[in-house]
Amino acid sequence: MSDIFTRIKMPNPINIVIAGAAVSGVSSSGNTIGVVGQSDSQPGVQGTSKTGDGVDGTSDSGVGVRGNSNTQSGVAAFSTKADGVWAEGGDNGVYGKSSNDKASGVYGINYGKGPGVKAASQYGPSLVATGYNGNLAGDFEGDVNATGDVKAATLTSTGAVNAGSITTKGDVSAGNILVSKDVILVNSTGADCAEDFDVRADDEKATPGTVLIISDTGALAVSREEYDSRIAGVVSGAGNLRPAIVLNRIDSKRSRAPVALIGRTYCKVDAAFAPIKPGDLLTTSPTAGHAMKVLDRSRAIGAILGKALDNLEDGRGLIQILVSAR
Repeated sequence: MSDIFTRIKMPNPINIVIAGAAVSGVSSSGNTIGVVGQSDSQPGVQGTSKTGDGVDGTSDSGVGVRGNSNTQSGVAAFSTKADGVWAEGGDNGVYGKSSNDKASGVYGINYGKGPGVKAASQYGPSLVATGYNGNLAGDFEGDVNATGDVKAATLTSTGAVNAGSITTKGDVSAGNILVSKDVILVNSTGADCAEDFDVRADDEKATPGTVLIISDTGALAVSREEYDSRIAGVVSGAGNLRPAIVLNRIDSKRSRAPVALIGRTYCKVDAAFAPIKPGDLLTTSPTAGHAMKVLDRSRAIGAILGKALDNLEDGRGLIQILVSAR
């Protein structure tokens, strides 16, 4: 009808009834609109129905219903008892897009006690977020609560994370991690709890497996005396084992090394003083950075490194030990 209105001034409104419609506009041209409604201060087009749809828009290849505005919402939907917007699509049910750096593609807010956004899926994941160009896939400013498993390559949180289970193949960074059950480290190569200590700069031999003592400066140094009560421990990470937990790992310009405090680790030993078998107590030896079997228990008080878990009949080698209290 718009092509007629451009040529003829219509003195009175005209109703054209087609197929039982109260108002119907039909255009046979591909370049004109079927019905046009215009108002300076009220709705351009209003549809009302007691039992059916207020407005029904259908298109074979275009948009079913389109709304455009320069200053307000393109489409506004309100319902007192049902969904404000209900959408079903062969592709996405709802698709939102924004180029505003301070806005979001889809935004949900609830002024009651319900969630701002709720997601559910019958067969797939209920919620999927993808971070492009190195951006975060998810960013939470408050606490995160999960009744099931939380699985992530890397989990970062500035608040509390409460979950039935957390599984991650990467780092976990959080303000606090509160655990009401057990902490189980599933790690085939992590076997001890270690702590980073400063190592004397001139001691280049403080490699994994090396026995260390506390030097006069407070930094750790390679052991060089037998039954040394200044014993600190052994550098973790030798062989195929590494520390499962590392304490006090900080950025420092000083040379630092993780020292095994408790658990199982590899240690350099010298069996020239006596053969070593599993269960033997170990202490420092005259061989730099190596442990030996305790032969004089009276001298070993305060100088125990741990217990041997392997055999070494003679010579020097690397064996597993159980680190224990000094």
